[in-house]
Amino acid sequence: MQHPLKRRRKRAVNPKTRKAFNQAGLTVFPQRKWKRGERNKWLSSLRGVIGKSQVEFAAMVGVKKETIIYIENGRQKLTTDLANRIRAATGVCIWSYFQGNDTVLVHGGGPQYTRKDFDDWKQGPYCRVDEKSLAFFMEESSDTLMLMLRAAKECGTPKNRLPALRLSFNDWCWQTVKDFHLEKALNDILQRERRYTRESTRTYQEWRAESEGMKLWWGFLDDPRKPGSEPLTITHEEFPQWGVGGGLRVPKPRIQPQSDNP
Repeated sequence: MQHPLKRRRKRAVNPKTRKAFNQAGLTVFPQRKWKRGERNKWLSSLRGVIGKSQVEFAAMVGVKKETIIYIENGRQKLTTDLANRIRAATGVCIWSYFQGNDTVLVHGGGPQYTRKDFDDWKQGPYCRVDEKSLAFFMEESSDTLMLMLRAAKECGTPKNRLPALRLSFNDWCWQTVKDFHLEKALNDILQRERRYTRESTRTYQEWRAESEGMKLWWGFLDDPRKPGSEPLTITHEEFPQWGVGGGLRVPKPRIQPQSDNP
């Protein structure tokens, strides 16, 4: 008995199917067989169309520059996962490549891909970076994540997979920040938008006992004329440093206790 996957592959290249595709204006290419050392003309052509260097393109799809170099010179295979990232970032058709066609086509198998197609794709709903689009994506993503967390808590044996899911999410965040080179931009946003003032009150004796690094960080300037028992309040402007798992929000101000006296 023939394996069902083999039957499906056989039907995919059936002459009747090929004829029907041709009548619809579509071309059926044979499935691509990757050979080590064979240059990837499709990927280098795509970069040429959109005007991106190998370094810029790698950052755009979240991989190392060596990955793009190795794929283009034939040392590494273009995987489906990476091809889907390329499709999401550019709007290009990837399935024509996997069927053996090196011509860069528009998503959906349309005409030849141009720089205008790339510019139009960047303005589309999938790539827009305006506040409204980001807010909508955040709302949808938050709902998705919450459902996943609830499912991990309630699913069958073994139950409570929540700790592992949380760790998996944290690992994804760290890896994504690394792949897309986001750490500097994240710290710039935190420094620009989440600055806050922190204060500390200690006696001069306690300040003097601190390490030199802590004195420098707080900006403590000693006054030898001051007695050790005299208190000194120093304010310091801070902002959260990027990290996963909390601590990125501005601390809530402490509520001063109200006096009973009017």
